[in-house]
Amino acid sequence: MFTGESLQGNQMNPKNLATCLAPNFLPLSTGEAAVDPASAQTREREDSISLIEYLISNYQELFGVSDKASAEIQRRIGEIDTETVEEAVVEQKALPEE
Repeated sequence: MFTGESLQGNQMNPKNLATCLAPNFLPLSTGEAAVDPASAQTREREDSISLIEYLISNYQELFGVSDKASAEIQRRIGEIDTETVEEAVVEQKALPEE
């Protein structure tokens, strides 16, 4: 699997990816902050970045498919009649848009 680690100048490690993605996946809450709103937002942002970094770093353990399941999926995909799939795609494209 290609991870980009061998590229010169690639700085997108899990922490940097999480910093970019966290605001989109976990926007800051709009609730009342305690005493110091900026401090509460900073902590919330750091927590969301840490969570996304954890998910990125541990994706195989969290979302991985076992070798046995992967082999079964590939076997079933191999059984699919590609001509039938292609015909269905052509038919779908021919349908009028809603």
